[in-house]
Amino acid sequence: MTPSNSHYDRPIGVGAVGVLPGIQDGLLAELPQDAGFRFVAFSDEGLPEGLVTARPVTYCPDYNVMLQNPEVELVLVDGPLDLRRDMAVRALNAGRHVVIPLPFSETALGAERIMKTALAGRGLVATADCRWRDDPDLLALRAALAAEDVGPVQGLFFFGAVPPRPPAEEPLLVEFLPEDEAEPEEVDVGMLGECGVEFLDQVHLIAGDYVKNVNAHRIAPAAPGAPSGSAEGFMVYLALRRGGWAVAQVTTHRPAGLPRWAVYTPHATITARDGSAVVITANSETTYTAPSQVQSFWDNLYAAVRNGAELKSSPVDIVRAMKLHEAAIESLLLGEPVTI
Repeated sequence: MTPSNSHYDRPIGVGAVGVLPGIQDGLLAELPQDAGFRFVAFSDEGLPEGLVTARPVTYCPDYNVMLQNPEVELVLVDGPLDLRRDMAVRALNAGRHVVIPLPFSETALGAERIMKTALAGRGLVATADCRWRDDPDLLALRAALAAEDVGPVQGLFFFGAVPPRPPAEEPLLVEFLPEDEAEPEEVDVGMLGECGVEFLDQVHLIAGDYVKNVNAHRIAPAAPGAPSGSAEGFMVYLALRRGGWAVAQVTTHRPAGLPRWAVYTPHATITARDGSAVVITANSETTYTAPSQVQSFWDNLYAAVRNGAELKSSPVDIVRAMKLHEAAIESLLLGEPVTI
């Protein structure tokens, strides 16, 4: 169950860029239809011309004109991925908060530009809806670590599972230039490219330390005729700067009998699965469960914009996850660890 604010002091005026109401809604489709937010203007800048058929609110062909509208406090930055960084930075420089779909930007460097612009704006919000942060196992584990004085995480195993890719789906290709080649080749990085950010963000939330280097391996799809149950996926090893480590293995089949999380600290071991986390110390065993109510992304966004509340997904965390993801892909392509 996701609680909603029972009332709002005043609605947040919302503008959107890179959208076509009723045709290409993007983030507009997720905007709550209640008193917390009020859609006031949109721009189709970045999209092909001549497609606007509906104008439910003020239409601004020029994005800069929309940013001058005093009613626009928050901008939903949508449209082509290669334009999101520029659109977000322009909004932030105009003193507007931004919400961006994932991926946040083409590269972690672009996302970092958005982050730094937001932080320089003294209280401006730049965020994305990272839904995986509401995973019950993750919530239970975070609750346990917050409640127990067990010391820092020294070791961590994470086992994730995702549905197999449809056979007809196009693989995600990344350009790679081997040392002995003059022309780059396109390499399929598999599931790591598709969902690596999601799982690396979760692991880093629990590890809670800066990463020294990243080492990634791909579990390739089974060859035709292989036994049923053969999995594909990836494994990432993170060496932490204070000497700890974290391992994430994600496959198309969840390993039978294993917890989702196994965490080691100086004073306890913690396992998490099925929405519960069990903390075992020398003298006790305590179980924590995921909260029954979780603040929604939009309620949290409203609280952050109006009251300065802490974001569920800060731009700092998003940038860090993207940097880990890029390093993991580079490691997979090079076949060796990559230093952050």
